[in-house]
Amino acid sequence: DQPPFSYVDVVNNPYLMPIIKSLLGQSAKLVYAGLILSFPNSRDQPWHQDGEALFDEHDGFSSEMHLPPYALNVFIPLDDISEELGPTEFCVGSHFGSIAKEIMQPKSTKFEHSSVGPLLNCGDVLIY
Repeated sequence: DQPPFSYVDVVNNPYLMPIIKSLLGQSAKLVYAGLILSFPNSRDQPWHQDGEALFDEHDGFSSEMHLPPYALNVFIPLDDISEELGPTEFCVGSHFGSIAKEIMQPKSTKFEHSSVGPLLNCGDVLIY
């Protein structure tokens, strides 16, 4: 936890923290901060999950259940994100365990779910 990520304006951002705490509760805190750097002509990242499900079928939860969020990612681009740059893409419905498992299968599995890649401006905030 070093600057600039440890700055109080980042950790306790007065615009973001009320939103985050309304979703996660008043005890929400920053656990990780980092920087994603992508160079021109970089290859696409493979589909991946940023976090594991908190519970699974072994815990008695259906992979189709809606559970409240236990973690969030906050993405703030430091440059405009265009189609040419290649936006971060999200698989629609991947918060359901059954769809997440399907997406994570080897490339030979047919991918039948839609994705969305938001185009953002420098300083926009994307919470997922």
